[in-house]
Amino acid sequence: MDLLFVFQTYNTILPEPYRKAAEEMGRHWIHFISGRDPWSSYATSDSAMCYGPQDVGVLHSTEDEMGAYGKWDLIRSLQDDISKVSMDIRGEVIYQ
Repeated sequence: MDLLFVFQTYNTILPEPYRKAAEEMGRHWIHFISGRDPWSSYATSDSAMCYGPQDVGVLHSTEDEMGAYGKWDLIRSLQDDISKVSMDIRGEVIYQ
């Protein structure tokens, strides 16, 4: 869905709320690509920019009704292992 939003692929057939979210995501990417800030900075590690039919904005983990932050916590816990695997794939020395 993200790629459809970024590239505005189905804007002509998307319901109005989704079309607006897609257009906002497109604007954010254009700003980012052209060296501008896509949105105001925020310094909270437990938040993310979210695009949905009801709202486009920063979602904090305490507001996450779908439970997606549990998945991010799992990914964060595996980050060190992921980095080691990436280094191993590139042939870099990771074991001493």
